[in-house]
Amino acid sequence: MSAAQDAVDYSNAAQYRVVADTRCLTKVFTLTVAAGQELYGLPDDVISLLAVLDGSASLTYLSAFEALRLSTAPNFMLVPQTRFYAVGRTIGILPVPVEAHTYQIYYEARPVPLTSATELEVTGDFERAVERLVQAMKLEDDGQPELAAEEKAGYQQDLMRLRRRAVEPSPDRGRVIGFDEVD
Repeated sequence: MSAAQDAVDYSNAAQYRVVADTRCLTKVFTLTVAAGQELYGLPDDVISLLAVLDGSASLTYLSAFEALRLSTAPNFMLVPQTRFYAVGRTIGILPVPVEAHTYQIYYEARPVPLTSATELEVTGDFERAVERLVQAMKLEDDGQPELAAEEKAGYQQDLMRLRRRAVEPSPDRGRVIGFDEVD
């Protein structure tokens, strides 16, 4: 394996780890619903949904149990407001739409696999954390476990600060202020 491919592999593994540890990568996609259709697929990179917006209004989240209960109720079409639920890689809209409509979905995302060492999706301190983990992996593979352990320990210290920053709303990461609450 070439040194360039090693660098890409190290960077991929480190970027996945930083994103998994901090949930720092958020994205937005537009969901267009069709009349009479309840279920829609989610993008492959979705980790968890943050918010579903109809204009500036947030849809209410339903648990899968509540969605099943509502969809089997005899007066289910009388639900006063549109709500959403998620099961696996599927999002459902209740009541079932009677006309086409679009929603903005904000979600925590997995990074796209790198094709070169310069295409990291994370930036700033999160990018530096990726670089620190890459260095730790290289040291470990080079037979220097003590130095690798020092790098990993430094990453763990940085991780506490990065986790706090990752949950703070920030326009450059696509967070929507007021919609980042945990259920």
